[in-house]
Amino acid sequence: MHKLKGLIFIFTWLVVISACQSAQPSPTLSPTFGPREFRSPPTISTYIADVQLDQTTRIEFLNPVSHEQIVITTKPTIQAIVALLSSATDHCAGTPERTGHTFMIIMIVQAEDNEYAISVDYRPATSDVFLDNLPTGDWPVKVQGSYSVCPDFGRSLFEVLGI
Repeated sequence: MHKLKGLIFIFTWLVVISACQSAQPSPTLSPTFGPREFRSPPTISTYIADVQLDQTTRIEFLNPVSHEQIVITTKPTIQAIVALLSSATDHCAGTPERTGHTFMIIMIVQAEDNEYAISVDYRPATSDVFLDNLPTGDWPVKVQGSYSVCPDFGRSLFEVLGI
């Protein structure tokens, strides 16, 4: 008798669980928030190609000297920065920089009907740049990586930016 009550209880429990699961609606759309894929390209050139950094339409940053917000939309300046990033460790020359200040620029890339942001965080203490995108519903892919640059990369970047 005790076994029969146990079997009836288990059977009843399974029926209740099954009914509860079938009563819950299933989602009709996949979520549009957060990254659905993560990539870490092995080289900075691969990163630039993956995020189509050459399609940058605008660069924004806070001037480290005057502390004013700067927006650059001139194509030659944008192309010079992409070229500087592309040649991050080619033909290194110059002496290491003695500044401990990091510097970040935001590059806005036009992709079809949308735009997305790539942050370029230059860290002179370690002579590298950290590139990171902001995933969106239209492009839910997280692409980030840290790449070595020449010791005088910051000086070259500041020259291109007119700082």
